[in-house]
Amino acid sequence: MPHIFLHGPVDILKNLDRFLRTATRLLASGGAARQARDNQEEKAMMPQDVQGRARDASRRGIYEIAALLLKQSPRVLRPVTALRNAMRCLGLGLWVGAASTVCAQTWEISDYKPIKQVVIDTNHHRYVAIRHFEKTGVSSYLLVDPQTLKTSIQPASNFDIAKNQDDVLKSSIYARALARTTAPPFPIQNQGLTHAFHSAPHVAYLTIDMCPSSHAFNKDFYERLIAFGAKHHLPMTIDVSGLWIVRHGEEYSWLKKAIAAGQLNVTWVNHAYLHRYLRDAPLERNFLLIPGTDVDSEILEVEKLLIADNQTPSIFFRYPGLVSDPYVVTRTRELGVIPWARMPGSPRDSRSETAVSSLCTRMVMNRRALNF
Repeated sequence: MPHIFLHGPVDILKNLDRFLRTATRLLASGGAARQARDNQEEKAMMPQDVQGRARDASRRGIYEIAALLLKQSPRVLRPVTALRNAMRCLGLGLWVGAASTVCAQTWEISDYKPIKQVVIDTNHHRYVAIRHFEKTGVSSYLLVDPQTLKTSIQPASNFDIAKNQDDVLKSSIYARALARTTAPPFPIQNQGLTHAFHSAPHVAYLTIDMCPSSHAFNKDFYERLIAFGAKHHLPMTIDVSGLWIVRHGEEYSWLKKAIAAGQLNVTWVNHAYLHRYLRDAPLERNFLLIPGTDVDSEILEVEKLLIADNQTPSIFFRYPGLVSDPYVVTRTRELGVIPWARMPGSPRDSRSETAVSSLCTRMVMNRRALNF
């Protein structure tokens, strides 16, 4: 079932006609996608890249609606309840977030575009610019250090275009990591970074998935991490979905304060914006493989959300459900993000706070093992 999400309280009536027209286009494109999908014989004859384009033919509707609703005025009206019921009749899901759960955005982000260009600063240090955008009117880059994989956000005016592009884009640590983690044979689950390329003894990799969820935030667990990290300087990755941020604004703000205070050492890993999941669907038609999914938007919208809130997205992306196919992996590579998979020996349920907490008491993460 497709979902439409309202980012905060919304005045639905103001643009109801435009909203319904967009919803109609979504339903029409979704029906076309379902018809094509039901013809298994025809689909089996389609080359993989053609299947990918067909799947994306209906992808824009969901995101067009979400973008429209994000811009509405901050008033709560009774028609929201009626609209939710109407959308259910249309086969669409609707979620409305309360004002207290919406993160306050610090910066206005516009004209957000993927690029891949080597730039050089005044100290002759080279970076790979993977995004260009306007940050409250300032032309800016999202940059990757091609040797350390660390990301940063800096004004574009601080850089010149490097004359030699190929050596960084083809032979740097970043280039090799991107190539290795997006190479065939494309398993349907766990494509990407599954091990450190340089071994280190007694190392644990602490990752926490923040999928769109209504489950309560376990603050006690993170306070235990803070107490443990005070002794061992424990780094961790939080694989965050856009909708988790939207639904858990208060908890997200608490995490940001802990990060700013130096209590938590967090790397934000992109875990897709909508992170859709169909309970009864096979993996081949689930998560990012659900027809109508816009892979680019799933990745880019989380980046924009983090950057607007003065956070820096990392170079890593974790597939929802760890599920992908050749088309999704290709888009991941072309957008320049490295798939982050399940490491050997990690808990089968990556959301298990008990298992992760037990792991933390025995082993300390060592980032040096991630050198490629």
